[in-house]
Amino acid sequence: MILRKRLSDLFILVLLLVGCSVLAQNQLKIGTNANNISGSAVLELESETRGFLPPRMTHSQKTDISSPAAGLIVWCTNCGTNGEMQVYNGVGWINFSSTVPGAPTGAVATAGNTQASVAFTAPASNGGSAITGYTVTSSPSGFTATGASSPLTVTGLTNGTSYTFSVVATNAVGNSVASAASVAVTPRTVPDAPTGAVATASNTQASVAFTAPASNGGSAITGYTVTSSPSGFTATGASSPLTVTGLTNGTSYTFSVIATNAVGNSVASGASAAVLVSTCSANVGGTLKEFLCYNLGVTGTQDPLSYQGGANNGTLYQWGRQTDGHEVRTSTSQAGPVSAPVAGKFITNGSSPNDWRNPQDNTLWLDASKTANDPCPPRFRVPTQAQWGGLFSDGLTSGAPGTATRNTWTWTGNGFTVGSKLYLPAASYRTVLSAALGNVGSDGFYWSSTVNGANAYYLYFTSGNVFPGYSAYRGSGFSVRCISE
Repeated sequence: MILRKRLSDLFILVLLLVGCSVLAQNQLKIGTNANNISGSAVLELESETRGFLPPRMTHSQKTDISSPAAGLIVWCTNCGTNGEMQVYNGVGWINFSSTVPGAPTGAVATAGNTQASVAFTAPASNGGSAITGYTVTSSPSGFTATGASSPLTVTGLTNGTSYTFSVVATNAVGNSVASAASVAVTPRTVPDAPTGAVATASNTQASVAFTAPASNGGSAITGYTVTSSPSGFTATGASSPLTVTGLTNGTSYTFSVIATNAVGNSVASGASAAVLVSTCSANVGGTLKEFLCYNLGVTGTQDPLSYQGGANNGTLYQWGRQTDGHEVRTSTSQAGPVSAPVAGKFITNGSSPNDWRNPQDNTLWLDASKTANDPCPPRFRVPTQAQWGGLFSDGLTSGAPGTATRNTWTWTGNGFTVGSKLYLPAASYRTVLSAALGNVGSDGFYWSSTVNGANAYYLYFTSGNVFPGYSAYRGSGFSVRCISE
């Protein structure tokens, strides 16, 4: 009885299927014209009085479907204004009639340091599906940035290169066409720092050479600024070298350089080596020292770096004496020794130890400090023997000019050019025996403040040899060239 009932139900189902469909080669048609099925359809529905009714569910129910297959269709009852047909495209649910968004508009780029910020306006239409993001792309090079909204920043750009940018919008269906390209912009930043600052000092000024920075930051350098330390004196210009003026002679300065472009200023270069600002200076024992440009007694404004026909010879001092007229080359003499100086008189003495003074006094001039008797102006003093030695090759070492190790000594017209900023004329001497002058223009005699027993050290030179540690009677009349304290 049960078997008979089941056979009856199966027969009825077959009659229904035959009445409304044709099953051929795994195809199924439901509706009218059951014998006419499209060859490309696996399932065909045909009716002039009824429609296709997909599953109906709320948005929440739709999203609860586990692992929906791409192409799954539902009617979302509370989506859109009055519900809408939606299909799962493998990424998300979209309106059945959705398309890609319209193109964003109004792309405007603002360049920075190796990057650009690109602002844009969202498309007028999202294509029926919410926009999930935007992509900005550069031209050239195709650098990109993605994000949910405007603006987006594209990084990794090359400073100095011109770029345009376009934007696409993306929704669940796909990507829009690209926006119109932005106006071209050029990423840039401040320049790198200049390098290799080297200062060369002269009278109240210094010329500072430097090397341009390796990168201009993507924008042409418009100028450079050199700044002194101390005091902050500056010089500006388009290229190296630049000359800083208004400096104080006798002061040591370093200099740094910045480069400027349309963006702004670089960081400062490393400081130059310190230079001593003076018309006359030289290396003394490894330190740049300032000298007076003339021997004591020289007046005028003539070139200090040449003999000037003897105009730069100056006066001749007895050791330990102040300026009192005795040093004038034509001053009258008086036999000595004496216990105190006699103004205007060159004191002669033919007896040992041939000092102008008796008793001798080793403290009239001192190595340790400038004394009240020192004839040099403020800030300067009579050099020590060690300083004369340091000007040549240190110590008491004598030799030909070419053996000098501290400065180049060049015989130049009746005197030595020492380095490039000091000239010592061969001003000769007056003898303590008779006050007579020696051979002017061939020999140089320059006092030190250093005693040597009953005598005192001095710098002596001829055109062929330099003797920084010779010793002479203190009553002799020699040149004085003052050195900074």
